[in-house]
Parts: sequence; structure tokens; C-alpha cells
Amino acid sequence: MAIKEFCYLIYTKARLNVKAENSLNKLSYAWLLIEPLLFMGVYYIVFGILLHSKTDNFVIYLLTGLVPWLWFNKSINRSSMSIVAGKPISSQVPISKSFFVLVSCTQEFIRQTIAIAMLLITVVGFGYLPNKSWLWLPIVILLQFIFTIGCSLLLAFIVTYIRDVHLMLSSCTRILMYVSGIIYPISKVPETYQWVFDINPIANMIILYRQILIEQVSPSTYSLIYLLISAVSLIALSIALYISKDQSMTREVMR
Repeated sequence: MAIKEFCYLIYTKARLNVKAENSLNKLSYAWLLIEPLLFMGVYYIVFGILLHSKTDNFVIYLLTGLVPWLWFNKSINRSSMSIVAGKPISSQVPISKSFFVLVSCTQEFIRQTIAIAMLLITVVGFGYLPNKSWLWLPIVILLQFIFTIGCSLLLAFIVTYIRDVHLMLSSCTRILMYVSGIIYPISKVPETYQWVFDINPIANMIILYRQILIEQVSPSTYSLIYLLISAVSLIALSIALYISKDQSMTREVMR
């Protein structure tokens, strides 16, 4: 199958899945707007009011962290079991295992465009008007999409062999959120522990969004390059694993 046809098949399947979900869920896209606002309200009370760790315009600070995070978190959770869940199809049609992961990631991206649009409207509503730094936004969104695919491919590969990893995912992502500076300013972290954020791709990704939307400056070269290298490395590793372990993965899925 040609790459163009493969990509079209992924997009078509993802779009149909989104339509099917929306027909079953009454809130459908509305929940994509409600969820980050609910999280923002909780974290604003806990970190902004009770713990006094808020920054200026803490609402926007939280949203610029939560919207990208929820996109990433939902994507990897949805994708982690996608290969196993795709058994009825893969048992009948010879198709790459990566297809199921890519469909899941694309499906979540289509859904999250509503939340991203809400974020941009809210940012403008708080007085952060678009400027030339916004030209970087599509690049950062693309980098996040590629990075998310890389993480999802690797995670789905692991879950194919060790199903229990999927059960641990919720706890692991919660820990990851707390060490990524999503709900508190990284500047308040002691200098001794700053290296944790420097090597964390998620933290660098959130920094990029905040530099563009809040600080309204060109994004950090370090964060851009680090996120790009992380994304490409994960994709390359996943491709190597999927090619070398294709037959082994098939046996694991079918068992």
C-alpha cells in the first residue's frame, strides 16, 4: 500500500471513529471544552488560592498547560491498547500494527482541535492578542503530534507483550504531569531540581506553548530542538521495533 493511500486510510478511519463516538455521547465535543475548564477550576483553587503558588493571569497559565497535556494524555491512553483491540481486523486483513496506533492518535487530534480553538479564543479574551510569535504555533502543534505518535507507538508495542502496563498508565501519567510544570510555575522549583524539567520533553513542550501564547516571544531554541529530537528518536525506535518484531507481535495479539 502506498504511503499516500495509507495516510488517507488512517484519516478516514479516524474521522469515522470520531463521528461514531459523537453519535453515542450526548456531550460529545462539549465535553472537550468542559473538561479542561473543570481541571483548571480545581487546580486554581488548590495551587492558586490554597497554596499561593499562582502567577499573573493564572487562569491562562493553567489552560496553556492543561489543554496540550490532556491531548497528550488522552492520546497515549487511547493508543496503548489499540493494537490489542485491533485483533478482529488484523486477524483478517494484513495491515501494519502501527495503523491502529496512528488511527487512535489522529482520532484524538481531530477531537482536540476544538479544545485548542477554545484555548486560543480564551487567550485572546484575556488580552493576549495574536502577534508574530503565533506563527510558531502550528510548528509546536505538529511537534507535539509527532512526539505523541512516537510515545504511543512505543507504549502500544510494550502493552502488546505486557498488558498490565495499560493498568499502570493512569498512575504513571499523573506522576508525569506533576513533574512537567503544568499546574505550577517551574521558576518556583529549587535550582537543584531544574534539570528534571530540562530533560523532560513534556515540560519543554509546555514551555513552548507558554512562550508563544503568554510571553508572546519566539520559542526557546533548546526546547524546540529537544522536543524534535525526542519525537524523532521515539519514532525511529518504534519503527525498528515494529519491523523486527512484526511476527512476534502478531503471535502476542492472537493469543
